[in-house]
Amino acid sequence: MNQYCELTDDCMVIHIPRELDHHEAGRLRQEADLMIGACHIRRLVFDFAETEFMDSSGIGVIIGRCRTIGYYGGSACARNLSGRLRKIFLVSGLQELMREDQTGKTERKESGKL
Repeated sequence: MNQYCELTDDCMVIHIPRELDHHEAGRLRQEADLMIGACHIRRLVFDFAETEFMDSSGIGVIIGRCRTIGYYGGSACARNLSGRLRKIFLVSGLQELMREDQTGKTERKESGKL
């Protein structure tokens, strides 16, 4: 079984797998939710360095974790987005939850503010 989450202080990095499909999304969701609740995470980082494919269930798991961390008063960001993943972010509406700046970092939008 793959381990997706890595903890450092109050930050959790989720290493998104090469293919984030229905099966991987379920495993990732379960691991992330367990750690967010148990470890009082305040900052969530999605690392897309290895990701080549993501379907709608993958998009859903990302949106869900962004909302969950928001309920806890935390923030989420993404890193290592390829051109293809930027298009997925745009088409799916993920850019409404996170935006990418010129340095390749993205920050969670707080109540409509940049």
